[in-house]
Amino acid sequence: MAERPTRTDLVFLRRRVKPQVAVPDVPATPAPAPAPVSAPVSVARPAPAPEARVGDPGRASSGLSLGGPRSSTPPAASSASGATGPTRPARPARPAPFPAPDVTDVRELSRDHPVVRLSPRRSAIGTLVVTGGVHAVWESTELVDGAAFSTGQRMGDVVTTSGNRPLVAFDGDEVLVTLRHVRELRRALVVAGDGAWLQVELHGDRRLSVDPAEPGERVALAVLVVDGLLELRRVTLPDTLTPPLVHQRFGYSIPERPGDSAPNGR
Repeated sequence: MAERPTRTDLVFLRRRVKPQVAVPDVPATPAPAPAPVSAPVSVARPAPAPEARVGDPGRASSGLSLGGPRSSTPPAASSASGATGPTRPARPARPAPFPAPDVTDVRELSRDHPVVRLSPRRSAIGTLVVTGGVHAVWESTELVDGAAFSTGQRMGDVVTTSGNRPLVAFDGDEVLVTLRHVRELRRALVVAGDGAWLQVELHGDRRLSVDPAEPGERVALAVLVVDGLLELRRVTLPDTLTPPLVHQRFGYSIPERPGDSAPNGR
């Protein structure tokens, strides 16, 4: 597009300048300060007040405790593995056996003094030898019951120890109880013959006699193991009892096995 020629005769058309209007200075209004950001409200429970310690009078507990009195005993140390499982309740202690005389103070078991208890050493050394018995009954800690007779007959089961020996057995006219494995034995009974004295021999050449019974009775030696200690007791029973009735009277459960037999007479 062609540029128009400039007219020199019209000066006022050449340039028009708008008059400047004076604007009074107005002080600037300060911008409002931003509202302060409020701190987040903590919902955590207040820390418990320090407890007063024994021997530190300067420290006293303050505040209200809603959890009851706290134990001053420090928590038990965790195990080496770091496991925090439930604590197994302690096994209740078994009552101690009643007092009984030691075998070193007794030479004879009678009606007035029928019981004696062996020391831990004597209860686990050597062999208990009973002479004068005709009938022996036993029961192991596994509740295996059996019986043997001086005639060679047998009933029930034989208890064989880890040393491949019978726990209780006849050897001729003697009843042998292996004390090395006494913790495998729960109890035993040795019944004497008619009017016979039972003689007991222990380790260290210690001997003990059992008085015979009154007429119409038969004497027997009851052997009981209590916490590894051997207890010997003199007991009596009617002489008319057959072997099965003797077992029943003392609570032995003799199973029936093929070939079992017992003497007819007592």
